Amino acid sequence: MIHPHEKTPVGTEQDLYRFYQLYGPSIRDAFRYASPSSISAYRKAVTAALRTLGYDGLVRAIRGDMEADNHKVFLVEASLDDRRDCVVSVITDEVMKMVWEMYLEGQTRQVAEFATLFSNQSSSRSTAGWIVDTHVHPILLQAETRTFHPMQGLVKGVNIHYSYPGPTAVQFPNVEVQIPDLDYYSFSMNDSTTDFKLNCYYQPEERDDATFDALIFTQEKGQNYVTMYQVTLWKEHDVSEKGLTFLQKCLDLPKGTASIPSLRIRYVLVTLKGEEVKSVFPRDWVENRWKGILDVYALEIEF
Repeated sequence: MIHPHEKTPVGTEQDLYRFYQLYGPSIRDAFRYASPSSISAYRKAVTAALRTLGYDGLVRAIRGDMEADNHKVFLVEASLDDRRDCVVSVITDEVMKMVWEMYLEGQTRQVAEFATLFSNQSSSRSTAGWIVDTHVHPILLQAETRTFHPMQGLVKGVNIHYSYPGPTAVQFPNVEVQIPDLDYYSFSMNDSTTDFKLNCYYQPEERDDATFDALIFTQEKGQNYVTMYQVTLWKEHDVSEKGLTFLQKCLDLPKGTASIPSLRIRYVLVTLKGEEVKSVFPRDWVENRWKGILDVYALEIEF
């Protein structure tokens, strides 16, 4: 395909779509750089824009102080909460990876600051979630003793609302759990035949699943556990039945599988240290389907 004015190849429809996925919706840039012979030049341009901005410039841009070349890095949209306001997010996951590698990887203070900036904007959940997922999964994989804080449950209609901190933090002691060395695997939520094993950490390929970000299978004092980790930056998180149904089908709870029989379930909300958090859980799963085998906790992570 040839652009009629610039007389340069812009690639096929597939090339344009790939550019959109990697670098965002700029039509002008897509037609100029989407072809295989040009797309590497655009990546260099994004890299140059990031270096020019610097970390402090990125923070200023997120807060609304935009500069001319920032469209390569950020997407600015009208806020869903107030159309007179705007929301800033990193334009694509690919560009977010570039930001991560250049400014955030291994920098715990900057990770926390960057994630908090996005957590204040409800329309930027994907960017904030990407940051936290990338930083928190390596932490959760570590072998160490973790403190699980019990969450209070309050029945409201068809749901049970759990909160932390709450009175149960006093009534019931924290649970100290020794996490062993874990082998890492990814799996698909569309495959109910996954053969889960003890002492393994499983991350779903479908990152947008609303039920859990990771599963671990452990044995403590002869009791088998499946722990569902849900990483969240938000004050309240609604539990989707999709993941619950998936686990029930895969594990035949509470019976379990031949590999991991007689399972108990821990649902653990992973949150920033010092933050309050609530979880809305379908009442039927708590009081009927998983009655007596489900516990709900909060786990504080310090960046």
